[in-house]
Amino acid sequence: VIGKDCGIVELYIDRGDSNENKAIFDQLREHAETIEQSFGGKLTWEPLENRRACRVKYQDSSGGYSSPESEWPTIQCRMVDAMTKLENAIMPHLKALGV
Repeated sequence: VIGKDCGIVELYIDRGDSNENKAIFDQLREHAETIEQSFGGKLTWEPLENRRACRVKYQDSSGGYSSPESEWPTIQCRMVDAMTKLENAIMPHLKALGV
């Protein structure tokens, strides 16, 4: 996600069933410290109360679409790098859950 002043990478958990989504989120959150160490930074854990889905995200506030166009390639590289790190940090835990 690219916002006006930031970029966000996230795992949005929505398998169609709020109970299943919450169970996956809760099981991942049990490993938050390990996941964040692997990611290399603090993540935001959002159970999104009163909604079907849950989310784990990282927000980089060093630039977005309102940044000078000359900075866009750098912003894009940071976002791709963050998404790769997030996937690598979370995927082993999702596989262990059979998801």
